[in-house]
Amino acid sequence: MDRGRVSGRDDAGRALRVHGVAIDVDDRKRTEQALADQRLQLRLALDAARLGLWDWHVQAHRLFVDERYCEIVGTTPEEIRSHPLTLSRRLRQEDRQRLNGRVQEVLGGEAEELEFDASLLRPDGSIRIVSIRGAVSEREGDGRPARMTGTIADVTDRERIRELSRSSEAIARIGSYSHDLVTGRVTWSEGCHRILQLPPSFDPEPASVVRLIAPGSADRAKELFRAAREDGVPYDAELEFVDGTGARVWLRACCSIESFEGRPVRIHGIVQDISARKQLERELLEVANREQQRLGSELHDGLGQELTGVSLMLEAMAQQLGETRPALKTQFDRLRGLVSSSIQETRALAHGLAPVSLRRGGLEAALRLLTEQVEMSSKVRIALELHVASPLSLDEVAGNHVYRIAQEALANAVRHGRPARVTVTLRSTVAEFEHAVEDDGPGLPEPPPNPGFGMRSMRYRAEAVGGTLSI
Repeated sequence: MDRGRVSGRDDAGRALRVHGVAIDVDDRKRTEQALADQRLQLRLALDAARLGLWDWHVQAHRLFVDERYCEIVGTTPEEIRSHPLTLSRRLRQEDRQRLNGRVQEVLGGEAEELEFDASLLRPDGSIRIVSIRGAVSEREGDGRPARMTGTIADVTDRERIRELSRSSEAIARIGSYSHDLVTGRVTWSEGCHRILQLPPSFDPEPASVVRLIAPGSADRAKELFRAAREDGVPYDAELEFVDGTGARVWLRACCSIESFEGRPVRIHGIVQDISARKQLERELLEVANREQQRLGSELHDGLGQELTGVSLMLEAMAQQLGETRPALKTQFDRLRGLVSSSIQETRALAHGLAPVSLRRGGLEAALRLLTEQVEMSSKVRIALELHVASPLSLDEVAGNHVYRIAQEALANAVRHGRPARVTVTLRSTVAEFEHAVEDDGPGLPEPPPNPGFGMRSMRYRAEAVGGTLSI
């Protein structure tokens, strides 16, 4: 920076001498340029984030704001200069009290920063939700706060979307979650915490979530999560969890996979509480089974016995007419044959409705008959292996569930497996039993087909007797 002046002139007034100084202001100019660059960057950042800027000189009670602040609050710089507390006066009374309390906490050193959301009434009558952030930016020599600087943002749309999401989740009994596969971070919505009866402070890190899965669904859940994490395969499954109170809750969990250059990086999904539906399905299944048992019992013990009585009466009448009226005896014999055929059909129908009857040998006898019938009709060798250490402690309803699972599994094996041999195994102890149907065919295709009604029915029946089903 050069500064100088004429120090001597001739009689005509022309300059003869100039004295001056040259000052090196490079550091100052660079600092000014850096400050200008920082102001520009700050302005760009504030504009991009749609933030308003405020600067409060505490001791002088002066507030400086930018245009965006005035736009959000619905005021002017002139009004702010005359009434620095314009913002506070336009807040709801409870929000105003809370804001004043938060500011005093920051000024008193009880809090490092000011973070506050409030409802504001604009001059046009609209109510907006504003987010106020700030911190002490300058202090007096004795340490007292001299200035506070911060931002204000209109977050009305964001908060209304959040409230809509929360309300929708509560009504539909769903929750949403996100799993960052790079960092391992799991994020839950309020709906997830509410469904699983867990406090907002619960940290849903992967190990904690795994511990919430009920034992019967643990293996299946681990395989689903592994396929999603490693292979990018989305899932849609019904799994049983244990909530924060220890109660069992059924959830439908489904997700989509976000990938980057072919590699899964994030899982987005929802969970839906389907406990009521599962309970209703279980009850309907039990009602249907009981009704089938009742009909089967009535057919076997009612109509079957009556037809047997008719058959015996026809046999007796045929014997009485044998010598005197042989032609009529032949007709009675044919009629008795028709009745005998009806008895067999009635018994077969009764067995189909209620295959497991404790009076007819229970589950073991029903499985023997089932394997014999399938072997005869399919020409596939069916082997039945019973390893029953003690009488099964199953009632007829539970036994029928297990029987139907075996029936469906056998039908699938014979129809789709193209096997030469199928083995049906039942192992039991006093406390538990295991039932397996295995064939020597080529197995299920890869990937396995979507489960149909039969597959879902087997899973429902296994759950109804407190068991698990694996394919």
